[in-house]
Amino acid sequence: MAKEKRVLDLNMLSKSFAQCGNGVLYDVETSLAENCECGETHRCWFVSSASVSGFDINRVIDRVFAGTKENKDIILKYCFHRILTHSDFMIIDNWVISTKDGLYGQAIDTVLLNDGVASEIIKTLNDLVLRTNDLDRLFFVIRREQGNIDLSKIKRSTIETITFDDLIPEINQFNIDKNTLSRYSNYTLPHCICFKSGAKYKVLDGFKRITAAKLNGREDIDAIILE
Repeated sequence: MAKEKRVLDLNMLSKSFAQCGNGVLYDVETSLAENCECGETHRCWFVSSASVSGFDINRVIDRVFAGTKENKDIILKYCFHRILTHSDFMIIDNWVISTKDGLYGQAIDTVLLNDGVASEIIKTLNDLVLRTNDLDRLFFVIRREQGNIDLSKIKRSTIETITFDDLIPEINQFNIDKNTLSRYSNYTLPHCICFKSGAKYKVLDGFKRITAAKLNGREDIDAIILE
């Protein structure tokens, strides 16, 4: 009997990211109590500092979509990625780390996004999910990032694998920093949104992701083509 798929639960974004591999990276330093008398097995460790240090949005998306019927919905996951990337999710100061007492002293308990920030992001993602077709979802994300541009002539979208030579050359002029290059090193979703322009493709969104893919040694990329 096939395992029943769970319902997509956006509220997972308001739950703890303390588990390793959930997509929120954090640094922890521990120290022993000054008057430690534990012997060889120390049980008086305490957390001297803890802070969020970075994000792996691919893993965050995996956490939310794993086991759901939407897990194969590439367009929805792409839009989800764009909303998170351009939200306050990515601001380190919006995260709070708490500790708990364990067998060997203090340990990390929860890594939580600020309640207000989480609520706002979840509301935006719910607005996205309620849109029932790919174009509506893509238009929603594009207009959030680029304003109210005219998309009235667009009738459909497809995902195609293209090479860098298929792109209009302006893409080669874009520069990115090392952090951005690293952030997109394991990116698995479509790298850009393009308009067809003759035999070439004009990039609407995704300049950094395309440049990162090229610098990371990719020979081709997946693109969302608007027609």
